[in-house]
Amino acid sequence: MNEWESYLSKRLTDVNASIESLQQESKQTEFGADDNDNASLIERSMLLQQDIRRAANEKKRIITAIQRVRSGDFGYCDDCGIDIPHARLKLDPAVATCVECQSALEHRQRHMRQQ
Repeated sequence: MNEWESYLSKRLTDVNASIESLQQESKQTEFGADDNDNASLIERSMLLQQDIRRAANEKKRIITAIQRVRSGDFGYCDDCGIDIPHARLKLDPAVATCVECQSALEHRQRHMRQQ
């Protein structure tokens, strides 16, 4: 196991623990007779579900990155194939695109939302 795979595996363990904790907290939400308390609990429950979805997406990104490490594709942009700068990988090892391709993707997404 190389250093990136080891680091990503540790992150995956942390994300799995976070998901488990969030799910447990979500299950412990009990509604009572007070409508104000229930409104707060509903809001908290919605936020927990959002956090769980965010962590699940991060888990998918990490698993994909581990697969790229194992296949030898790690560190190369999925779109254009150039090397992803080491500094970018250090910030987010699960990133799959170079800065230029990510910027182009975000530009296309903004353009689609405006239509």
